[in-house]
Amino acid sequence: MPSWAELGNLLAEVALRTAGDAPVSLLYSGGVDSSLVAHLIRTRGPLLVVVGTPGASDLDAAADGAARLGLPLRSRTLRVEEVVELRDRWQDELADLVEPARSVSLALAAALDSAPPGRVLCGQGADELFHGYAHFQGARGEAATQLAAKDWGRLVEEDWPRARRMASANHQDLRSPFLDAEFVQAVATIPSEEHVGGGEERKPILRAIARTLGLPAELADRPKKALQYGSGIAHQLRILDRADRSAAAVRLA
Repeated sequence: MPSWAELGNLLAEVALRTAGDAPVSLLYSGGVDSSLVAHLIRTRGPLLVVVGTPGASDLDAAADGAARLGLPLRSRTLRVEEVVELRDRWQDELADLVEPARSVSLALAAALDSAPPGRVLCGQGADELFHGYAHFQGARGEAATQLAAKDWGRLVEEDWPRARRMASANHQDLRSPFLDAEFVQAVATIPSEEHVGGGEERKPILRAIARTLGLPAELADRPKKALQYGSGIAHQLRILDRADRSAAAVRLA
């Protein structure tokens, strides 16, 4: 099993390779996943991109993170009309999804819509690799291993191909260092027990790697809401769905 330092060195190499030499942007929320990628590719001068509805926590977290990293930030506050337009535009991709996949995909679509054409990086795969989802709290042994396998299967078979399709439609090449085959293989040697540990901190191994790589502690240790909540998209979708149901009921009355 590799040490945290060895994993960190590998991720640093992978991140720069994934970024390439051309101008690059990064979907950024201010959490440890995207902050670590931003830190590792900072010499490439990436444009950080964040979106959220009014008052969304990701907007403040991203502004703080960008300032700490000394990187430019494109921040977009979404009006209700823009959320509706994005939902309608991506209806074919969203139609068969249930929550949280629907609001996650719409939040990702909104972020991609705000990024320039070309190569776009993100932190996809970090939660799956490092057992970051809430359902790992209290999971141990075989149960944690099975959860991790299910998360990974959904990512590579459904979520990531959908994200790549949406990016391609925007003339973007979406990539994630966490999905590099060499890095995935290295992390796969770590037993699930090591990831879930005995505390409440999520993704303790990734946070330890981030500290060894020099990510500011305020970013490495920052607790983070999931994308659909931090961006406010899930809340806005619930409001829109209720309004649609009410309108439908009036039409049928």
